[in-house]
Amino acid sequence: MATRKREGCITVEMECASIMAVSQYRKVPLYQYLYTEDNLDSDLWDPRTMGNVPMSEFEKYLRVALEIAIRV
Repeated sequence: MATRKREGCITVEMECASIMAVSQYRKVPLYQYLYTEDNLDSDLWDPRTMGNVPMSEFEKYLRVALEIAIRV
């Protein structure tokens, strides 16, 4: 982790990265919408809002993502 920080990385994401790799290989357009809930950047896990966000908030996130997709 320290090496990546020294290189300037501020975040790590693995799941969408693998989906993006497949998308690029298959030449299929893909747009990703990410948000964060927890933080792993310390000796102790910081759950932040993980598990405490009401479903209505996720619906708002989905609406924003769909509006962006329409405009792309």
